[in-house]
Amino acid sequence: MYKIIASLYRYNMKGPRKSIPYFATLTNILVLFIFILALIIVSIDAKDILRFWHTGSKGGDYLIGAILAAPLYFFAWFLFPERKIKEQEALLTKKEYRWGLFFYYFLVIFLMALFLLSLNI
Repeated sequence: MYKIIASLYRYNMKGPRKSIPYFATLTNILVLFIFILALIIVSIDAKDILRFWHTGSKGGDYLIGAILAAPLYFFAWFLFPERKIKEQEALLTKKEYRWGLFFYYFLVIFLMALFLLSLNI
């Protein structure tokens, strides 16, 4: 898992996110956490949990999203400290970097497809 995260960190070190590569990497990890949580909610047939999300206003929806995402973000921050990610990033070869990015994108697409299939769309 650290190889994938280190690959994301190296990817985020260039381009528009070069000033905040660690926080961009945590946001990428947060996407995975959200897909996994959504799959768990759908797999235990607790879709009613998702209905409270819609408050009728965009501000309320964003507030609920922020309240739900903040603990996950801090969990990722605690689980993957920047020091360890930098150490792993320095050890990455070019091949490992490419494979790490490939597996991240594959995992995101796979989890998204699995989530959509579990919703019976």
